[in-house]
Amino acid sequence: NATGYGLKLPGDQQELVRRVHHANPRTVVVLIHGSPVAIEYAKAHVPAIVDAHYPGEMGGLAIADVLTGAYNPSGRLVTTVYPQSFVNRSIADTGLRSDGGLTYMHYDGSYGEPLWEFGHGLSYSNFTAKPYGHPPPSTATTTSLAADGIAFSVQVTNNGGPEGDFSALGFVNSSHPEAPRNRKLFDYDRASIGAN
Repeated sequence: NATGYGLKLPGDQQELVRRVHHANPRTVVVLIHGSPVAIEYAKAHVPAIVDAHYPGEMGGLAIADVLTGAYNPSGRLVTTVYPQSFVNRSIADTGLRSDGGLTYMHYDGSYGEPLWEFGHGLSYSNFTAKPYGHPPPSTATTTSLAADGIAFSVQVTNNGGPEGDFSALGFVNSSHPEAPRNRKLFDYDRASIGAN
């Protein structure tokens, strides 16, 4: 960690978040970055965080649409967001299973609980997802996932909020010694669901 920042926001940005939040507790933090950032203060205090990564040429308009509610976000994190203490792990050790593990499949929490796990995502809607088999409510959408040719169905219901998309993620785990320590994504599907 030659810069002294590790996974934190660079420069005085962490202090800027603290001061702006102190002045206005209804602050929304918008992150524009290329890798996960350990923002413990923002997670603990700020009521909303939009993770925009590198949003591209139309990113400003897209972010404005999310902030004003014109667009109902439905994205999922494609990485695990580690805590700042994760920098104590040796960067020379690139083994996925060693020294506490790497990625959502192998990280064992040795350096602290992840701030957000792989696949985390929120929207303005209140979605619930249940395995198929329950009587479907009128607002439910069934989405299918498949692992090794075996189909799984999930009923997703919008219990409140605007129409939106829900990304169903299917995970499997195994006690086999060569299997991931935690779980592994086997499939995903996205469904549009009307307001209830």
